[in-house]
Amino acid sequence: MDGVLFDKAGTILIACPIGVTRINIPQGVRIIGDFAFSDCSGLTEINLPQGVISIGTGAFGNCSGLASISIPKGVTNIGGQAFIAETIQATTKIIGYDPSTAKDYATKYNMAFEVVSYSPDTSGVIEIKPASSIVNSSKIWTIKLNGLVNEASIKDKIYITNSQGIKQIPTCTVSTVNGLSQINVKPDQNYTPGDYMLWVRDIETVKGTKLKSQVYLKFTVL
Repeated sequence: MDGVLFDKAGTILIACPIGVTRINIPQGVRIIGDFAFSDCSGLTEINLPQGVISIGTGAFGNCSGLASISIPKGVTNIGGQAFIAETIQATTKIIGYDPSTAKDYATKYNMAFEVVSYSPDTSGVIEIKPASSIVNSSKIWTIKLNGLVNEASIKDKIYITNSQGIKQIPTCTVSTVNGLSQINVKPDQNYTPGDYMLWVRDIETVKGTKLKSQVYLKFTVL
């Protein structure tokens, strides 16, 4: 994106040119840095992508033309004076979820708040690859979902059990493909020969709802 500065991983939006009038923030961005959009008075509307979890101090300070900003439920931190200016608190509307950090911020600073409307979330697992139940000892599973997962919710919620019921916690990495979450599940150490089950349970979407039901898959390592 012309003139917009990101960190090397593309997860932190560090700075935006003052003269920008519109911006489409990439889905991979997780953090809006301190003062990232400060003095961007030409911006009138911003829709933060679902993966954003933090908005830095003064991130939208002096964005005097900003009429509305949509903040996803996954945002758990909004830094001090994120929207402070002479007029911005009186003229900018925050669009978000109730309850949410965005709602709390709007209430604290007496800003207009609009509850986002959405259909009930029915996110769930739609595919686990590979399809074969006989795999090698270092197999990496790919779990595809029909929604966006809250990464913080997957800790200890995706696991492997062997035939004795002993639980193993694998390494899980989340990526976004075509707007949907995909989770790669890698064993911390290679499986020994035997029968196993892969469990997916109680993970949440970015809207705060749990998957429709737990999912499990039986597999065998030869």
